[in-house]
Amino acid sequence: MAAIRRETGIPVAADESVRSLADAHEVVARGAADYINIKIMKTGVAEAVEIASYTKAAGLKLMVGGMIETRVAMGCSFSLVLGLGGFDVLDLDTPLLLVNDPVSGGYRYDGPHLQPWSEPGLDMQTTSTSHITTIE
Repeated sequence: MAAIRRETGIPVAADESVRSLADAHEVVARGAADYINIKIMKTGVAEAVEIASYTKAAGLKLMVGGMIETRVAMGCSFSLVLGLGGFDVLDLDTPLLLVNDPVSGGYRYDGPHLQPWSEPGLDMQTTSTSHITTIE
């Protein structure tokens, strides 16, 4: 990753290679990325906050993404973005791969933009838990 970044000038995002704060330290020490992609499903929320704080302090850019979760998990990730700030890239579109959304309320998609909610918690209610199908 460091060689690609150095030799091409193309911005590089460390994604699956950062599953812990120690991984983020390694990426920074090697000059291997311009961005670190935070995913709460690979790190957990507490570690994600630590990685995001370290990434910003190290001068790298932040991205947030998902791993094919429903809007409940994406709402948690969006909460992280809203609470911490400093995220340059939001890739929270994996719920759009679901044929049926099992929740209503919460944040919403407005074209390429995410609109936050205003009620307590994630402001989501279960609509159906009987069947979740992804688009192939």
